[in-house]
Amino acid sequence: MINHILSTAKRNLTMQTRAYPIDFFISKLLSCFFTILGAFFMYNIVFKGNVSIHFIKFSGTSDYMSFAILGCFTNLFVRGTFLNVSRSFITEMREGTLDSLLISPVNYMGYLSGNMLEQTMITSGELLAAMIITLPFGLRFPSINVVSTLLCISITLISLFGMAIILSGIMVYFKDTYLSQNTVFSVLFLTTGVLFPIQYLPSWIQVFSNLIPVTYSLRILRNSVLVGLDIVSQARDFITLALLSAIYFAVGVLLINKIMKKAPEKQFI
Repeated sequence: MINHILSTAKRNLTMQTRAYPIDFFISKLLSCFFTILGAFFMYNIVFKGNVSIHFIKFSGTSDYMSFAILGCFTNLFVRGTFLNVSRSFITEMREGTLDSLLISPVNYMGYLSGNMLEQTMITSGELLAAMIITLPFGLRFPSINVVSTLLCISITLISLFGMAIILSGIMVYFKDTYLSQNTVFSVLFLTTGVLFPIQYLPSWIQVFSNLIPVTYSLRILRNSVLVGLDIVSQARDFITLALLSAIYFAVGVLLINKIMKKAPEKQFI
């Protein structure tokens, strides 16, 4: 299992450094940058640098730019890990190597875990670069709780891995990435509170938002970084995030094993 993880991560990192130019790295940074730039103009030009009492009540802070920048950072991390890992098997199919992968003794979970490790490393580098670029826009860490922040990131990685496994199975089954991937990405961006608290959404959408782990990740991250809340103060959100992560991971493991075992006979590939 460990060998599968490390071998897959090493192979993918080699491919990233040799086969893909630097502009792919820059394109994701620009996407994050322009989203933050849009929020900056909206906050300073449209709303004249003011936030409502409702925003402060819902978010726990009056610092909108730090709120939005953390949301964009999380969105960048979700996109780099969740969506890229979910494309692993469909990419193998397009490259003509999925058949060989299926008949080999490789462990599916080890293969996906290796992809997750590689994408986490790459996205962490992108995130560091994004932090440097966006400092002039007003990113502040006034009272960060490091322990709470690190625990949130750790559980979030598990939830994103589980979500990626589920989406990977769906992509293989329907042989599609464009529709499923872009639909999921758009839904996550709009319903998890990237640029605004989810309380501004209609109540029925909030019900859906509360079923997505990223919603709780964003809430915990902002409370930990901007407000300085500890783990005990956010126990309910931490427990909910952990439970959702476990559910998504369990469903993903069952789904991908079932689909990949039946892939040759059902001609999914």
